[in-house]
Parts: sequence; structure tokens; C-alpha cells
Amino acid sequence: AHLRNLPRLVYALAKSRALGRGATSSDEVVFAQTQMASLAPAALVRAIYARLQTFSSLNKMISPNNYLNRAVIHATATSARVYLIDAHTRAYVYYTKRGLADGLALPPPRHTAVADAVAKIKAARRPWSVDVYYLSDVLPHDRALFRHLLVEDADDAAPDD
Repeated sequence: AHLRNLPRLVYALAKSRALGRGATSSDEVVFAQTQMASLAPAALVRAIYARLQTFSSLNKMISPNNYLNRAVIHATATSARVYLIDAHTRAYVYYTKRGLADGLALPPPRHTAVADAVAKIKAARRPWSVDVYYLSDVLPHDRALFRHLLVEDADDAAPDD
């Protein structure tokens, strides 16, 4: 049962900064490799393969753990308003067009399920610092970054607008 996700982990590792993919400098590669070498197994899994959580509102989580691919995004498109990607030392809170049209506050106010999830991520990573990025589907750069984080999709996949 534990080996079920091994292909996903290997594929994500191949696309990671630790192997030079997406790194902007050799220092970034060395940092990623050093950081991964010092992690406990559970934290290493999270550093290699981020966790995707979906929310229908700022206070209601739909799913705590999804695979990082566009099929999940399409399957939850009608109900999800916010996606949270936990990538170990980075967290991405992605607001969909529908979520923004519904008037969801960006960034999320304190004591909402999304803000609490981000706080739990930060608390669980101590002593590492977690950078939190708030992304919006209406901004092309943010949309491209979010799609880049969906590691299971091919880099040359056609846009699905």
C-alpha cells in the first residue's frame, strides 16, 4: 500500500529543484539537495510531492489531499473556489475566477479554514520558514505558476482555458 504513490514521487523528484529542474542557480540546487538530505521521511515526501487541498469557500474544505494534475482541477471546477498547495517550505493559496467573483477576501481573514490550514502548515514545518504566496486565476502569471505546480501534467500540455 505504501508503494502505491512511488511512481508519483519519482516523477515529482525528477521535476524538482533538487535535480536542477526549475532552479534559477546552482546555489538553489545545492540548497534543495541539502535541505532534502536533512528531512525526515514524511517531510521529504511533502518536499518532493506537494499536497493539494480544495475549498468551496474560505471556511469549507472539500478535500484535504488531491493529486497534482489538471484532472483534479477539472473534477472540482464547479465546487472549488480556493486551492491550497503545501510544498513544504512554500504554500500557494490559489483563488479561482469563481472564488473572486463570489467576493472571497484575498488574503483570507484569520479564523477561516484556509487561514487555519496555512497556519497549520507553518507550525508543522518549524524550524523551517514557510513562504506563503497568494495567487489569482485572473492574473496570467499566477495562472501559469499554478499550472507549473501541477507536476503530473506534461510541460508541453496545451492550455485548458
